[in-house]
Amino acid sequence: MEWINEKVIVFLEILQTEPCLWDLKPKSFKNRASQNDAWRRIMELLPFKNEIKYLQFTKNETFLIYYKLSNTEETFGIINMRNKRKKMCYEDIKINRSYEDPLELKDNKKKDLKNLMKKYLIPNFYAYFYNSL
Repeated sequence: MEWINEKVIVFLEILQTEPCLWDLKPKSFKNRASQNDAWRRIMELLPFKNEIKYLQFTKNETFLIYYKLSNTEETFGIINMRNKRKKMCYEDIKINRSYEDPLELKDNKKKDLKNLMKKYLIPNFYAYFYNSL
């Protein structure tokens, strides 16, 4: 059985409905019987043919799910849930200028800004900037 992205997404959506398997806070997380019941419910809800016999999680590798399809298999298969997308380098981003010249403010806008400075609603620290408009 091959785990393609669509199957992994469906599996994870169903897994989210069973917090006793992934949320450390509730008491049911430590209850083995409630976890087994949750796994049975998940296996019943999977819409595709389910050949998985065993699932295993480890605390150290939170993004990996190990599975076996039969009792005779010696090793577990692995589902890697880590995001494998390539990180974007900032050097690759090219920003084009939208305007060649600075935009002009209308006279009414300038008067309003100066009025706000007189009323000390705009701190004096910004006075140089607003007076240069």
